[in-house]
Amino acid sequence: MEPSDRPEHDDEICPTLDRPCFGCHTGSLTVGLGRDFPTRTRSKTPPRVSDNSYNKGIPVMERPGGTVMPYLRKDGETMGQREFDQKRRQIEENRRKAHNAPVAP
Repeated sequence: MEPSDRPEHDDEICPTLDRPCFGCHTGSLTVGLGRDFPTRTRSKTPPRVSDNSYNKGIPVMERPGGTVMPYLRKDGETMGQREFDQKRRQIEENRRKAHNAPVAP
């Protein structure tokens, strides 16, 4: 082994004459991967996000004559499909009461 090929080691910790000790030798070894070797194996594309059109839907009430009216919240904003489905029983009960209410003469 040439003196220039000899791995660096601390002479105070491992005083050897012609070759480095086992610890210095194994510490100087490399895995052998090139600098351009990709270290990340995961894909760089982000994971797919569920694009559920059900949640984006706007529930509407179709009226006679072909007009369409979206269901509204108390503040006047349109209600989403999920919110409508959660409150469907209450909304339909209120519509039924309003439809069957006696009309004042």
